[in-house]
Amino acid sequence: MRRVVVLAALAGLVALSAPAAPALMKYGSLPRKAEGPVTLLLAGVAPEYDENAPVWPYPVKPEDYKGNTDTLVLAQLRPDGTVNLLSIPRDTWLNVPGWGWGKINGANPHGGPEMVMNAVQSLTGVKPDAYVYLSLYAVRALTDAAGGVTLDVQQRMKYDDNAGKLHVDLQPGRQTLSGVQAEGYLRFRNDNMGDIGRVARQQQFMTALGNQVKSPLNLWRLPMMAGALDRTTKTNITREQVGALLGEL
Repeated sequence: MRRVVVLAALAGLVALSAPAAPALMKYGSLPRKAEGPVTLLLAGVAPEYDENAPVWPYPVKPEDYKGNTDTLVLAQLRPDGTVNLLSIPRDTWLNVPGWGWGKINGANPHGGPEMVMNAVQSLTGVKPDAYVYLSLYAVRALTDAAGGVTLDVQQRMKYDDNAGKLHVDLQPGRQTLSGVQAEGYLRFRNDNMGDIGRVARQQQFMTALGNQVKSPLNLWRLPMMAGALDRTTKTNITREQVGALLGEL
C-alpha cells in the first residue's frame, strides 16, 4: 500500500511539473545571489489581424512578435527583494536610435527588440539586461495558470470592441479575475484617464500577480505558470539571469 501511495505521489509531481518541461530545458537554473539588480524590459506586442480573411471580425495572424509594443514596462528586481516598475506610455515621442523621430511603440516593427531596448535606454538612461515579449494571450494564459489574480477594481468597466474581440464587463470591488477578465482589465482605455489609467492598472496587476507568485500556497502552480509563459512569450533571457531573478524573489 505504501508503494502505491509513493507512486501516486510521484505521478502527481510529474503531472504538475510537465507543463514547465520546455521552459526548464531552456532556462532552468538554480537560485543564486545576484551582484546587482536585474532589469527586464517587458513588452506587450499588439496582435496583427488578417484583413484578407473572408470572415469578420478578422482573425488574428500567427504571432511573430513583430507588431507595435503597446505595453512597455521596465521591471527591476534588486538583491534585497524589492521590485521597481516603470511604465512607458506607448505614444511617447522620441528620437529612436537607428530609426528617427516617432512613437516608441513603433520601434519594434522597424528594428526589433534591439531597437526597442535602445529606445528605452535613450529615454530612461537605464539599459535593460534582457527583454520579454508577451503575446496577446500571455496575460490570459498566465492568469489562468495562477488560478486567477485578486485585486481591487476601482471603477465600473464596460466596453465592447467587436473588431478587436475585446469585451470588458467588470464591477468595482475586490475580486479574483480570470484570464479573460484580466486581459480586458489591462486593455480597457474607455475612460477619462486613457493610457495613464491603463498604465496604473498594469502596475497594479503586476504587483498583485507577483504577490501570488511569492505565496507558498501557490508553489504547486509555478510549473503551470512557467509553461504558460514559455508558450506565449519571446525572450533573450539567459540561465544566469534566471538564476539571479530566482535568488532575488
